[in-house]
Amino acid sequence: MTTDAAGRPVGAGAGVDGSAGDGPEAAGTAAGGTGLDGPAPDGTVPDGTAPDDTASATTAPRILAHTAALTASASDPDERGAVWRLAEPTRHLDANVIAVPPHASIDPHAGPSEDVLWHVIAGSGTLATDDGDVALSPGAIVWLPRGSKRAVIAGDAGLRYLSVHRRKSGLQIGSRPA
Repeated sequence: MTTDAAGRPVGAGAGVDGSAGDGPEAAGTAAGGTGLDGPAPDGTVPDGTAPDDTASATTAPRILAHTAALTASASDPDERGAVWRLAEPTRHLDANVIAVPPHASIDPHAGPSEDVLWHVIAGSGTLATDDGDVALSPGAIVWLPRGSKRAVIAGDAGLRYLSVHRRKSGLQIGSRPA
């Protein structure tokens, strides 16, 4: 399991293609990781501040992860889905590192209603689109326009990519209809 600089586990929590977890890509997240998705046992958020200390939580740039650690087990067939995610409470972006095991796939689907940017960090694969197949290899930066149709097939060494898009609002519980 990957840990952050403070030794806390990093992983789990997003859809398999890097979206916030809606649609067919939501199946398959890394098992066992707690991710940086809330306060640590000591009550602090990932940057060490108290959960309600939002001013200081957003003002200090810092390293959250290293791709070397996130790609070390890229061909592990048991790692799939989000193996790291950005979970800063006041963020305006969602970012996830997605693992697709060797020869596994993400079924064809229409992407979310936001544009998505991928940066391939390990392995290889194919992005199937309406305009044809796109070869994915480390270093590739891929733009996925909102709502675009796509599927992914990982290569022999699996595939890992960083996915970034605008943060979606969470589910809201409203009043019961009259």
